[in-house]
Amino acid sequence: MPRSTSLCIPPQRARRRSNRAVALLEVILALSLFVAAAAVILSSLSASVSATRELELSAEADDIAATILSELGIGQRAVSDAGPTQLDPPQADWTWQLVTSPAPSGNVALPLVQVEIVVRHTPSGYTRRLTQFMVETETTAANPATAPAGGP
Repeated sequence: MPRSTSLCIPPQRARRRSNRAVALLEVILALSLFVAAAAVILSSLSASVSATRELELSAEADDIAATILSELGIGQRAVSDAGPTQLDPPQADWTWQLVTSPAPSGNVALPLVQVEIVVRHTPSGYTRRLTQFMVETETTAANPATAPAGGP
């Protein structure tokens, strides 16, 4: 009986095709895993860079606010509303503002004034606020625009 020559694929050739298909599937799976891992790493790196920038802005704003608060404490600046005032270079992108208000009255032996220092980084819109209570001196209460902070 003659052999049929229909669309019959020899077994070795079928195995080779099957092996190629499995290899192709493995390559596609490996590439998709690589792409997923790269996406996770890049998003983590981006978040890390953003957090570092935020930390740099926070540290700079804290330094500026602490400097202004120290100047108020030694009497170099008046304890009165001021600003917003732009800083000198190299901090020209920063502004500060001083907002004062009477402290809530209570059983406090000393008259206090609430001092809020608002520091802003203009390009990024970052804002930091530092609030502290300071002792109100007689000259500060009489003329807040010209009186220095600090005790007699």
